[in-house]
Amino acid sequence: YVDSVLIVNDGSSEKFLSIFDECSKYATILSYKKNHGKGYAIKYGISYLLSSCKDQKYVITVDGDGQHSVPDVVRLANLLIDENKIVLGVRLFTGKVPFRSRFGNDWSKFTQSLVTGKYLADNQCGLRGFVLSDAEWLLSVSGSRYEYEMNVISYICMHDLDFIQLAIETIYEKGNPTSHFKPFIDTCKIQAIILKSGLFSLLAIIVQLILTGIFLLSIGKIFPDFKEPFNLIFSFYSACCVSFIIAGGLNTLVFKPRRILYHFTRALILYLSELIYLGVFLILFSYLLGWPYQFSFLLGLVLAIFPAFFTIKAINKSLFKIRMK
Repeated sequence: YVDSVLIVNDGSSEKFLSIFDECSKYATILSYKKNHGKGYAIKYGISYLLSSCKDQKYVITVDGDGQHSVPDVVRLANLLIDENKIVLGVRLFTGKVPFRSRFGNDWSKFTQSLVTGKYLADNQCGLRGFVLSDAEWLLSVSGSRYEYEMNVISYICMHDLDFIQLAIETIYEKGNPTSHFKPFIDTCKIQAIILKSGLFSLLAIIVQLILTGIFLLSIGKIFPDFKEPFNLIFSFYSACCVSFIIAGGLNTLVFKPRRILYHFTRALILYLSELIYLGVFLILFSYLLGWPYQFSFLLGLVLAIFPAFFTIKAINKSLFKIRMK
């Protein structure tokens, strides 16, 4: 099916060495004594390929817990060769899926979509294909355990790298016994990684709220005819314009996306969708229900995040179709 197979023994105990001895008949085994984590193992293997297997053109990462089938690996390999760009396996989560796996994946997709402006059907699948000559950046991505794979996705999104999503089979053993994923701890680490990658976007939100307060204090003096809640809406929209420029500028300088116009357009869509939904909630809460406009504004700001997410999801689904074959 493939030219060669490379297996990384991430510090497994002696009772499993017989398995690696058997595998050595069919694959190259790389071993080290101490367990460092999945991310370290992936980078260790890619580093070996870049230095010792320079004739190899492609690399595919496959988990060792039985969740990826051989037919799916072959399909991904064929697509990788045909398209010569990053291919990400995505599970459609059909059938019986452990709650911890579904919840963790949905939560990370929600956060990452809001931070990066890109929606992926599955951002935690370990079946991925890369063009080896362009894969050196994988060694510079931080993380040594499960968070590494999320860092890779964030890097792809923030640097605007081309990729294809390929639908693969969803495979879970009963009780998911082979997984070392710690639902609470690892999920929190993944969320922290996502938020870190969107640091400038979070900074822009803080600037946005501070400027809203500053504009609100001064708008009454500049435009005395403005009445509540219109002065609040005007202040917030003005603050959004300034914070958008700050976030867009900083993200562009740091991440250097190849298509700057597309990068700004994606961010603008997120901002505009949130502003539109915020206006709808303000009308609903403040005018129709008669709630205090300050409370309506804060509640609307939080609730607007959810329809904004679904807007991003819908747009990205139309732009980045999942390959079924």
